[in-house]
Formats: sequence, C-alpha cells, structure tokens
Amino acid sequence: MRVVPDRSGVVQMVVVLGGFLVGPLLALAASAALAPESQVVQAVAPFAFAAVFAGGVVFWTGLGVVVVVVKGVWSLLRGRRPGPDGARSGDLLVPPGYRAFPVLGVLVGLGVRVLSTLVGATPIPVSLAAWVGLGLGYGGALWAAAHHGYLPFPELE
Repeated sequence: MRVVPDRSGVVQMVVVLGGFLVGPLLALAASAALAPESQVVQAVAPFAFAAVFAGGVVFWTGLGVVVVVVKGVWSLLRGRRPGPDGARSGDLLVPPGYRAFPVLGVLVGLGVRVLSTLVGATPIPVSLAAWVGLGLGYGGALWAAAHHGYLPFPELE
C-alpha cells in the first residue's frame, strides 16, 4: 500500500470532477475532429471515456481490497505485523489496483477506434494512434492522480 501526504478535500473534489469530465469532453472533441460525419461515434465516445473513469474506480476498489487482504494474511502467516511501513498520523493510504485506469483507457480507445473505422471514413493508422493515444493519456492521467493521492480511494460504507 502506498503512503502519501494527506490531500485537501477541495483539491480531491476538483480532481474527481475534472477527471470525470475531461475524458468525455476530450473524446467529444476528438470524435468531432476524426469522424465529423458519424453521429454514432460522437454519441458513443464521451460515454465510453466516462466508463474509463467509472470502471477504473470499480476495478481499483475491487483489486485494492483483494490485494490488501491477501497481503495482510501473507504478513500474518510470515509472523510480521500487517500494514504499510512508515505510515504516520495524517498520511493517506493509497491501495493498489489503480493501474486499471490506463488499461481501461487503452481498451476503450481500441473499442472507439474500431467503431470509428467501421462507421466513419477515418484511416485505420490515424484512428488507432488518436483513440489509443487519447485513451492511454486519459487513463495515465487518472493513474497519476490516484498514485499521488489526488484521486481519493472510494470509501466502502
């Protein structure tokens, strides 16, 4: 589990809202530029990139809980105290699993690329580079925000 300094609630809120809105807006702009004649791509792309954020949070939660439990049981079996090393009061614990964001970004980028190639007239290399690059960039930005504690881990209540 990664330990980072605690982040301000306002900063985290801005990152969550920005992270949720930036991807779909970039996808909308890219679909207007790459497939201006295709209303299907322009309708699907923003929702697909919103799914990167939502799906990444779900996978992060699931993977984070599973990995932390497995590591905790493993530490107990080895006779060590479970928990992160070097954590102090006021630190923020970032569970593993946030690598799901770039993976989902690439997969969604590939899916939108296939759709834009089938429906639109965009050449395959151009659409591949644009959509996969946009998906990787968006997923990578969400990964970096989670890695450094700016994207908060969902609280299971």
